[in-house]
Amino acid sequence: MSPAESIPAPDKSIQLIAVSQAAHWFDLQKFYKEGSRVLVPYGVMAIFGYEFPALRIPEDGTSTAKNALLKKALDDVSSIVI
Repeated sequence: MSPAESIPAPDKSIQLIAVSQAAHWFDLQKFYKEGSRVLVPYGVMAIFGYEFPALRIPEDGTSTAKNALLKKALDDVSSIVI
């Protein structure tokens, strides 16, 4: 076990970092920097909780359009009666 800001893994060695309902405790600037260090190219950092999910993709500036598609997909799925 280690702090989120100090992941005991070699550089570029992790494909996925997943955090649920804990990120509010982190020093996010340090956590993001550490995540960038340990994630492989195109690795994924997923932070999720009870709120509606949102994408944040700073590299390409397409987050708004992708979030609209995500919301529509989740609305469509939630309307299915099983």
